[in-house]
Amino acid sequence: LMSVNASSSSGSIAYGYAGIIYAAQNGADIVSLSWGGFSSSHALQDVIDFAVSQGTCVIGAAGNNNSNRPFFPAAYNGVVAVANVWGTDLNASLDDQRYGTGSASNYGGWIDVAAAGVSMLSTQDFDTTNWYGRQTGTSMSAPVAAGVAALIVAQNPTWGPLKVGEQLRVSAVTGEGLAALEALLIERAGALAGAGQDALVTNARQRDALVECRDAMIAASEENDPVLRAESLRVAMRALGRLTGRVGVEDILDIVFGRFCIGK
Repeated sequence: LMSVNASSSSGSIAYGYAGIIYAAQNGADIVSLSWGGFSSSHALQDVIDFAVSQGTCVIGAAGNNNSNRPFFPAAYNGVVAVANVWGTDLNASLDDQRYGTGSASNYGGWIDVAAAGVSMLSTQDFDTTNWYGRQTGTSMSAPVAAGVAALIVAQNPTWGPLKVGEQLRVSAVTGEGLAALEALLIERAGALAGAGQDALVTNARQRDALVECRDAMIAASEENDPVLRAESLRVAMRALGRLTGRVGVEDILDIVFGRFCIGK
């Protein structure tokens, strides 16, 4: 267990990304990040990419703003974004288990998993040592997910960080139902394109999405590992979503502003 102090004298997380680099350079298998904000940059994505390249699985709290806006570092590529649900009672109703409402957890398609995060017993440091108390938020949920990731690493020490993250995300243990999902995707894709008809694609973005979907489907058909196969199917579904218009607001903005060239 590695404790990395990334806070300033005022107690704020001033050196969080430097802490990620330090942990990755010193052999951390998992990094749990209970901090963040809405701003992002390519440079900070590079920090995450570096950590993943060093074999570090990065777990991030999704934030407590009751918003679907991506929250960073949790929303960076390569990070497992963890939302907060109400509790741990498996017999509770679905209304008591939802997130993005009373728990104030952020939500949206960029979320990877959700974990208990309401009234969680934790260590605290409010000018007091050896103190325990209960806290609520995704800062409590992220360590729960990190603990599960640690169990996955313990059972599969040769797995890389992305595979560990996918094992967290994918609920299919045996692979049951994946073949049916693959067949349904092929059927839906054929119906959209027009069975037996030649399709003419003139938009570069649509062509790229089709190529991505095709490659992902081929990868799924050749993959024996149910976790990696499910990830390939998810990539194919997202590519189809961009073609059919079933995408989120953030995806549309990315497409719109991606066509602008801003410079001096």
